[in-house]
Amino acid sequence: MKPTREPQINLFKKSNPYKAKVISNVLLTPET
Repeated sequence: MKPTREPQINLFKKSNPYKAKVISNVLLTPET
């Protein structure tokens, strides 16, 4: 089974690397 404490961003990276990159950029930028 998958680890339950796995960061959500890792789940995004597995399914869609591009979307994960965008999400990580949004999380890293101070503006929302």
